[in-house]
Amino acid sequence: MLKRMSGYTAFQLACKEGRQKTAELLLEKTDVVTIDYLTESLEKACGTEHKHIIEFLLSKGARVDGVIQSGSFSDYGARPIPLHTAIMSNQVGVVKYLLEQGAKVNIENKAGKCPLFVAAENGHKDIIKLLLGYNAYVDANDEELVKSIMVMGDLDLFKFVFGNIDWNDILFANGIDCLKLAVASGDCQLIKYLSLEKNMDISDKPDLVLRGCTR
Repeated sequence: MLKRMSGYTAFQLACKEGRQKTAELLLEKTDVVTIDYLTESLEKACGTEHKHIIEFLLSKGARVDGVIQSGSFSDYGARPIPLHTAIMSNQVGVVKYLLEQGAKVNIENKAGKCPLFVAAENGHKDIIKLLLGYNAYVDANDEELVKSIMVMGDLDLFKFVFGNIDWNDILFANGIDCLKLAVASGDCQLIKYLSLEKNMDISDKPDLVLRGCTR
């Protein structure tokens, strides 16, 4: 029987706390263990640093992308995804391990957010770089993604993520372009980069900001 305490079964709590021997013992004493249950347990464990538990759960058949196939739990897409949980918790080692085990780098959660967006909105630079190393898709038309990277104030990271983008070809909502977003953020280094290296037109931007950022 799978009794839950505060949203966790005893087995899941042992996994969350990194107690593998206890988890193994509890698993042996559980009458019915489904792949869906192991997969749900995997997602809960991915918010921790206990990679050995994640290895254990995957070895028992948990699905690395968090797919729930039966009606015992929520359908796929209605539950958190292991990779997203690890990213939100800034567990770089766990994210890397999940990707090595075949986790889809562009999988979207129930809110339609891909791993790169989740890493960006949480300010996790190392994970952003890791995801890009696994060929994460960069949607430069996603204004919220661009803003999330921009507000980190790291020009090298912005270049790393968007270096191949021609910003003159991209307009966001209400005709706003990337340079206008940079002006609104007050990031002078980014404004200089976009205007001088990316050849974006600064002629219609606020004079006050331009005087401070083009000297």
